[in-house]
Amino acid sequence: MSTMSKSVLRRLAIMQEANVKECKVCKERKLRILYGKFPSMNNKYVDEGGALWSGRICPPCNQVRIKTKMQQIRAGRKIKISQTEAEVILTEQEKK
Repeated sequence: MSTMSKSVLRRLAIMQEANVKECKVCKERKLRILYGKFPSMNNKYVDEGGALWSGRICPPCNQVRIKTKMQQIRAGRKIKISQTEAEVILTEQEKK
């Protein structure tokens, strides 16, 4: 997605369907501008800075949500790796 100037986005907000929606994570009311449609024909919404909304989640909250989820996934992988390494060591010791 190309970056757009704030003035262009403001004009889009006035010209197109612009609405203020409440983010379901932070509960703040923020501007959501209809920017177009995805290939699946779902509406595409952006904020004032041109960042994409994810459903009813504003872009800053979505970034935090994704970062937290990725940290959880990485931690889970580390735990699984250490468990498999421990199991391999135990099976090797049982064979001796």
